[in-house]
Amino acid sequence: MSKTENHVMQKNIRWFSFVRILGMALVLSYHFFKNLLPGGFIGVDVFFTFSGYLITALMIDEFRKKGQFQLGSFYKRRFLRIFPPLFLTVLFCLPLALLISPDFTASIAKQVAASLGFSTNYFEILNGGSYEDRLLPHLFIHTWSLAVEAHFYIIWGLICAFFVIVLGPLSARNPKGVLVGIKFSIFLVSIVLAVMSFSQMKTFYATSPDDPSMAYMNSTSHGFPFLIGAAAGAIFGIHLPKGMRNSLVTSQGNSTLSKSEFTSIIATGVIIFGIAAEIYLARTLTFSGKATYQYGFLVATLLATLIIIAARILHEVTPQTVNEPKILVALSDLSYDMYLFHWPLYIVFSNVFKSNTKAASVTFLLTLALSALSYYLIEPIFHSGKKRQKHSNSIGGRVVSAIAVVIILIITLPVNVKVFMRAPEISTLESELQVGYLHQDADKISAFKNLADIINSKPLTILDSSTGTSTPPILPPIYNFLPGASVFGDSVCLGARASLTKNIPDCDVDSEGSRPLSTGYNLIMQRQEEGTLREIVVVALGTNGDHNYKNSIDKIINDIEPGHRLIFVTPYDGRADATWLSYKTMEYMKTLPAQYPFVTLADWYEIIKPQTNILGPDRIHIGGETKAIGVYTDMIKDAIDASKLKPVKYE
Repeated sequence: MSKTENHVMQKNIRWFSFVRILGMALVLSYHFFKNLLPGGFIGVDVFFTFSGYLITALMIDEFRKKGQFQLGSFYKRRFLRIFPPLFLTVLFCLPLALLISPDFTASIAKQVAASLGFSTNYFEILNGGSYEDRLLPHLFIHTWSLAVEAHFYIIWGLICAFFVIVLGPLSARNPKGVLVGIKFSIFLVSIVLAVMSFSQMKTFYATSPDDPSMAYMNSTSHGFPFLIGAAAGAIFGIHLPKGMRNSLVTSQGNSTLSKSEFTSIIATGVIIFGIAAEIYLARTLTFSGKATYQYGFLVATLLATLIIIAARILHEVTPQTVNEPKILVALSDLSYDMYLFHWPLYIVFSNVFKSNTKAASVTFLLTLALSALSYYLIEPIFHSGKKRQKHSNSIGGRVVSAIAVVIILIITLPVNVKVFMRAPEISTLESELQVGYLHQDADKISAFKNLADIINSKPLTILDSSTGTSTPPILPPIYNFLPGASVFGDSVCLGARASLTKNIPDCDVDSEGSRPLSTGYNLIMQRQEEGTLREIVVVALGTNGDHNYKNSIDKIINDIEPGHRLIFVTPYDGRADATWLSYKTMEYMKTLPAQYPFVTLADWYEIIKPQTNILGPDRIHIGGETKAIGVYTDMIKDAIDASKLKPVKYE
């Protein structure tokens, strides 16, 4: 939405601030306190829906007033609204990356190019990126949503322009009829395309449920919130049809409440219900959960549409003397800038401060300050005719803004160049893990070869001296497992793979990044069915939050065959507090040895907590950190020795 359009909407339609603030609050809460609102990412869908509503309503209103729709001007307004704050975000936030490890700026030139080129979504899809699964999240990964938005603007502008070109010439004879025809056409196309878009999201997710990047970030599969918002914008728009408005405000005669008052109560109740329902969804949905892609995003979009329509109606029935609180209007104005600034700032400060609460607080305050600076001082250079920025139209105001921009460029550009110069092509951690994957694959091939040799070798026989015949040996009736330990881990464990296989006899390691406990269970059961599961099973998982962690752990304990010993490695995440799933998983694992004699605890959490300085820059991984690898290996080795002194699992 352009600055001029934003001013018009804020002046003429009150209560829309609730929608934008809701979207911003959900997104910020999700990023700052992910385990409190694991589904807060639906805030982006609130923004998408609202954006679809506004631009469609404004395009229709432009045709209503002028009898035409200028596509070039529309694209110009979109660009001037989106790009300047985005460029300022890169300019301001990149220098702060010098405060943290260079690993966080790996391939930063590609990240910046993708962000400024509105292609971050496809850049991240190709690189397997997301907020939750990436080892070191990209500083500008959140600009994937701007890419989707920009792509929607381009396509939707063309579609709406087509209807105006086809139907517009008829407006001279029947202006009202043509306006209704354009509204109906846009509404119908919006619904059809929205159904197609959501169906594509479900298909993409079903194809790759373990990596929903394509379903989530793809412009076509995540376009339905815009389209549903556009459908609502076509009907309710900026100016309600006279008949619809009269039906909302006409008095009910002898009723105690006027119809306006009654409608305002209903609309307010709908807004409150919609906000509460969105928060409930944000509490229950998960990023990779099936329900999220089967119906979660759609429900969030429909709720956002309901809130928008209720706010639109509330504007009509609220006395013109009643205005939105100025603080709400200000936060609404700043919401787009705050969305841009908060993520890279949080990445920096969450790695500067050990306390996540402190990191979130500093991030929020600096985000607010930079957003105000950008919105009120710098961005007005690109816009004019705005009441809230009268100084931007004066010569003095423009000179001050121009001088401020020049000073900012002089200060930040050299520092940004330094960031680019020191940025590695690939992070140390990713490099170590890639090497680890290669060695692990080689180990698997070798292990399968050895197993095949054992199976294909001549069966051992025992010569009976009395008869001179050979008979098969009598094997133990139960617990005939391969000796040693089978280790199932995530990317933390993968960093120590080489050390574990070298220093622990008969040890095989199966680790992979972003692996949850549920996947670990499936792998253990698969190896058990194949007969390749060793006597001692080490479960080094839990760093990647799994909402069903208790169920997954209990299934491992219950379904593993008698004769095995189990070792659980407690997860550690330097960013986590008591609300995080990794922390809750750790606490649950600590209760297991008292319940099950065959379970041993390898307490990585307690061992590494006093010496987190030996971890990698993300305060989680140990790849490339020699001392941390040694500590991790010794812990697993000691746990294996301890487990041998305990009984095996019995029926």
